[in-house]
Amino acid sequence: MTAPGTKEACRTFARAYRHGLPVQEKQERDAAIVDALLGSQFYLDCTLLLCYASTRWEIDTAALLRAAWRDGKQVALPRCEGPGRMRFYLAAQEEALHPGPFGILEPGPDPGRLVETSAAGSLCVVPGLCMGRDGSRIGYGGGYYDRFLARYRGVTVGVCYDAVLFDSLPQTAEDRRLHWIATERGMSACGGQK
Repeated sequence: MTAPGTKEACRTFARAYRHGLPVQEKQERDAAIVDALLGSQFYLDCTLLLCYASTRWEIDTAALLRAAWRDGKQVALPRCEGPGRMRFYLAAQEEALHPGPFGILEPGPDPGRLVETSAAGSLCVVPGLCMGRDGSRIGYGGGYYDRFLARYRGVTVGVCYDAVLFDSLPQTAEDRRLHWIATERGMSACGGQK
């Protein structure tokens, strides 16, 4: 499927799709995406899951986070630390998270819980508004994940709905490609990673 032109046109299309999803249908699709991730070999093999605390319109990660803690994996969540800059910190299941600059729940900035970008055995679940089968991704426009992924050395999997998964997306030199995509239809490997 061909993307709708510019990055901003892609964002507009993806937002409209998300906002138009009935609640029950969204819950079913989110659960299918999480099931696909939990059944993947790279999830089973990882010892550290880098994920995000989802907002209302994003693919719900609550079940994924609970499963990772239940499975004995370390879990790290991102914390915004300036324009375009984020780092991941370990988070415990019972830990209270606090809203960051964009209202997204974040862990505290404890330096002893900072996760290194070269952490062996790690898997990073990456959000986005829409994604491409070639590993391209369009987020919200702040560049937070692209800057992080430029330093990250583990496996990446983007999560998105099949309706906003295109063949490829407009990209710049700063954009980073993903290794895998998870949709409600399952997992698919990406080509052309940077």
